[in-house]
Amino acid sequence: DQYTYEEMLFQRERCDGLARAYKEISGGHEYQYLVPCTRDTTHCNNRRRFNAGRNHTHPLDLELPHVNYELYRPVNLLRKEVTRLGLDPHTGNLPEVQDVADRELVLGVRIAEHQRKKFVVAEAVRSQRARKYWHPKEQSMMLDWQSNNTRKQLENAIAENKRELTVTLIKRGAPADVETPGGLTAVIRSTVSTDKACLKKLVEHGTD
Repeated sequence: DQYTYEEMLFQRERCDGLARAYKEISGGHEYQYLVPCTRDTTHCNNRRRFNAGRNHTHPLDLELPHVNYELYRPVNLLRKEVTRLGLDPHTGNLPEVQDVADRELVLGVRIAEHQRKKFVVAEAVRSQRARKYWHPKEQSMMLDWQSNNTRKQLENAIAENKRELTVTLIKRGAPADVETPGGLTAVIRSTVSTDKACLKKLVEHGTD
């Protein structure tokens, strides 16, 4: 527990490198790792006593530190999914990516963001396809509403004897034959009001 996995692995790699170098130099002899004896046994105590108190060594077999590979399974699955989606599986040298949990989070967010973008694109395509159907219908509805609204405005202008507004509405395309509930038309109202200028404008715009 005194060293991290990375530190232990680094030291193991150094020892393996020394062992390979020794084997090449010695003509094929295996390097023997020896460590000072720390055993408190009868055999080792007698060896020290018969050797004037000097300590001896024992061979040491180096073992790789234990790794729980199950911790990496979720990250590996996420990396495979990222690769399948055509994304970059590398998390990069980000300061927040320091362990397996951080990498798992980064890859998970990358997949979620990719799926969100796909959803936005799909929604845009769906909306565009729907607009091809709805646009002509909406346009027709808007024209009908505009026509009905203009007709109603013209009726009110005739009824209230707003002659300038009457002429303006007819210029904008309001039906010239619009009648009020009392039977008045734009021409009749102008005639009754003896407004020759207004009557002239109405005739110029096709009002009978």
